[in-house]
Amino acid sequence: MTKLVKGFFLALTLSIASFAGAQDIKVQIDGNAVLFPNAQPQKIHGRVLVPMRRIFEQLGATVSWDRATQAVTAEKDGKTIDLTIGRHIATVNGNEIRLDVPAMIVDGSTMVPIRFVSEALGAQVGWLEAERLVSIDMGPTGRPLKISDVDVARRRDVAVAEPAGTVVARRDEVIPIVLDGEISNFHSSKGDTFVGTVRMEGKDSYGRIPRGTQVFGHVAAVVARREAMPPVLDLAFDKLVFPDGQTIRIYGTLISLDQQHVTTAEDGTLEILNKNNHMAERMVYVGYGDGAGRFVPIPEKAELNGHDHMNVMTYLVEHVRASERTMSDIKLDKGTQMGIRLTSRVVAN
Repeated sequence: MTKLVKGFFLALTLSIASFAGAQDIKVQIDGNAVLFPNAQPQKIHGRVLVPMRRIFEQLGATVSWDRATQAVTAEKDGKTIDLTIGRHIATVNGNEIRLDVPAMIVDGSTMVPIRFVSEALGAQVGWLEAERLVSIDMGPTGRPLKISDVDVARRRDVAVAEPAGTVVARRDEVIPIVLDGEISNFHSSKGDTFVGTVRMEGKDSYGRIPRGTQVFGHVAAVVARREAMPPVLDLAFDKLVFPDGQTIRIYGTLISLDQQHVTTAEDGTLEILNKNNHMAERMVYVGYGDGAGRFVPIPEKAELNGHDHMNVMTYLVEHVRASERTMSDIKLDKGTQMGIRLTSRVVAN
């Protein structure tokens, strides 16, 4: 290794050390805390890095380290991940992926970017800023969670299996929640997770869902504000967690709780007002007005970051009256109310 290269790595290590310290970042996999006995997770240049061997083992991957080349190789379920210390290019099964922050050595420990390695192994990763928590979801029974599992209910040509058991909530029921933290178009990123609590005004519990039940979801898309186009937030909902710790996967989409979209059923729960109006079933937040912005319906299969992005944005703009198109950022404060329109039954075993 030349003196120049050695100097580069020394400078890199020293610069990273300035970021190190007691950042108190926590990591969970499927709701279980991951403990790091030596080096601790660090947030460096906006990305969380964690000790290499510990995280790969917790994710069920085998890992090897080549000291001579400073290369990391991890394998799991037919996937091979290769990273090299200080290199911004990693590979997954030979396909190159650029990293915002490379693997690096901090205080003598090899650290890798947790979002990249987790998602490369098929997991879903989110960051809860208020709790300084990295939440990794490997899916039911340890099977890597695919995005299609989360968004399957948005595509009616895909059937959702409904297991036998006690029905907690029916299809087309609307679950009211309040956010436990903040979400915004300027601080939140695609994939970030959030938590809400099931709560209906004036009631201790909601239907067959016990008091204190939490909802975990993730930011499905963030569209930045630019020129004549407002910012957009698309939210997805993944699971219910009961007070006793039982976790149930859910399939649902965002909906407004106003009387134009929901009605009260005979049992006191909420349900979608017009079940035949698919346009009312999926909504997003659009940055018009103040604070939380506006709920605007979106075509069921539309992808905000897809090839028809501009068509979708034009559609959203046209669904707001010209006199009300005063753009603003979207900031959903703690306590913000919203609804989850279920596209499949919620069943507890």
